[in-house]
Amino acid sequence: MCGISGWLDWKINFQEEKYLSILESMNNTMSSRGPDEGAIYRSTYIALTHRRLSVIDLEGGKQPMVSYDNSGNISIISYNGEIYNFKELRDELISLGYKFDTFSDTEVVVKAYQQWGVHSAERFRGIFAYAIWDSKLEKLILVRDRLGVKPLYYHVYNDGILFCSEPKGILENPLYKTEVGEEGLIELLALSSAPSPGKVVYKDIKQVKPGFYISITHKNVSEYKYWSLQPEEDIHSYEYSCQQIRDELESIVAQQLVSDVNIGSLLSGGLDSSVISAIAANYIKKDMNETLNTYSVDFNEHKKFFMQTLWHTSRDEPFAREVSEYIGSKHRTTLLTYNEQLNNELISLKARDFPGWGEMDVSLYLLFKDISKYTTVVLSGEGADEIFSGYPFLYNTELHKAETFPWLEGKTLFSSLLRNDLIRQERIKEYISESYNNSLSEINFLHGESESDIKARKVSYLTLTRWLPALLERNDRMSMAAGVEVRVPFCDHRLIEMLYNISYKKKYHSNIEKKLLRDISIDLLPESILKRRKSAFPAQIDPKYSDLLQRRIKNLLEDRSALIWNILDVNKVKECLSTNKTIPSPRAAASTTNGLGFLLNIDTWLNIYNPKFNI
Repeated sequence: MCGISGWLDWKINFQEEKYLSILESMNNTMSSRGPDEGAIYRSTYIALTHRRLSVIDLEGGKQPMVSYDNSGNISIISYNGEIYNFKELRDELISLGYKFDTFSDTEVVVKAYQQWGVHSAERFRGIFAYAIWDSKLEKLILVRDRLGVKPLYYHVYNDGILFCSEPKGILENPLYKTEVGEEGLIELLALSSAPSPGKVVYKDIKQVKPGFYISITHKNVSEYKYWSLQPEEDIHSYEYSCQQIRDELESIVAQQLVSDVNIGSLLSGGLDSSVISAIAANYIKKDMNETLNTYSVDFNEHKKFFMQTLWHTSRDEPFAREVSEYIGSKHRTTLLTYNEQLNNELISLKARDFPGWGEMDVSLYLLFKDISKYTTVVLSGEGADEIFSGYPFLYNTELHKAETFPWLEGKTLFSSLLRNDLIRQERIKEYISESYNNSLSEINFLHGESESDIKARKVSYLTLTRWLPALLERNDRMSMAAGVEVRVPFCDHRLIEMLYNISYKKKYHSNIEKKLLRDISIDLLPESILKRRKSAFPAQIDPKYSDLLQRRIKNLLEDRSALIWNILDVNKVKECLSTNKTIPSPRAAASTTNGLGFLLNIDTWLNIYNPKFNI
């Protein structure tokens, strides 16, 4: 994977030297995403920058890449991602008369644009975010993959646009003044579990929405949708569906193992990562005669202090070891202490450029940091819960009745700690309701669908378009902060389309979540894994960690000049601590420390980024 950024301004010739230092600064903010090399393309109106993490065609895939079409017209691309069907597309383009100078997927993407225009994105099977400057049409397009696996932010101003893989590249440009409005603050504090597509905490910065592209010309900036979830009738038997999905999943994993560097796999011992690891291990052993490397994370006091909860049903590590032995992988566990998490809080914050999920971010970053010593590409089981009904709100019909996002039903939000004179709680409820209703307006239904199926489809759609992208964003930021590329086979759009149109009753039955996934994996995994119930990403449960976080917040409470009290109500926070109430978590899968870490994360963000509030 890589980091891209750029600057389009209709009044600037970027070949002038005075702009070079700004472009270099923007590009350097992406150095962790692309540690191998960096380059800048400059011309009249447009500058594209690129930082590269070399994965395919290590010598030939340098960017920004200039490409000539068959008429001699120039297009320039800065690209981040992996196109898994690039070889097939390359062959098709060669048959149409195109000549290639490299074996990279980057060149396939830009020449596909020259042949099919913006509709070329519809042909790609992969994860991607890219910018193409069409010199003939004097048009810039920004494109993002269907599920939002790869990020792309942009800021439009009167004479042009700034864009970057992460907010930091835009924040680095002196044209942008760091500012937060009402909408951004509500998104951060009330909808952090699943932000609205395209919305960002910073005022006037947006994300290209998943499945969309942005077109920028002299005349206007326009947004277009090239993909969306569409309903289809589920006409197949359970047995047929199982075989179809198993075949598709094996094909996807094999396709995503294509790389010019070694590939490993995350293996938590949960069903999802175990299935991916088992398929990958079989393929690598059979076709490459090699052993798969697998990776997991654990805490040094986890066994001592673990207690079963609704979200954490069992410890991961014993199951990870069992699966590794069963599939014959070479396994490595990253063992963390609470001090390591405390010492790396700032890195995870800077990876996002705004407050994230606290300890969950830090432990994932530290896992990837350790993995980076051994490989730069890993497979992940992310996305299986969302498509196979692994969460209660996907299969519990009582939760289908919720008239809000189901993961918010009955939940106390972190935004409840806001100062009442800043944003009224009623306004927050209105905003969430508006966001929910806007989400529902996007959904198409089959004619004659039953009421129960309509409700289930609504929840499935919300999960895939709101909940899942938040998890993918976390995966991207923490992995790329460590220079590791994560591939997500369960997020292949064709698999998503299949499972979106398979009844939740097939996915969940006999009182077992993800029953369909378990049934297609019987020959891959030991019985203990097939019967293991879902357990969320492990939390840091060492009491010393919680004590230290509470102590830091108590110190903040004594400092009434602390910036965080400009937005949070000091008395509300004080009451939580004095009455032993849990500070609300930014995530649904909460631990007692999630909210504590999030609050401290906000305070650090305010001090480092110093955003101006315009509310």
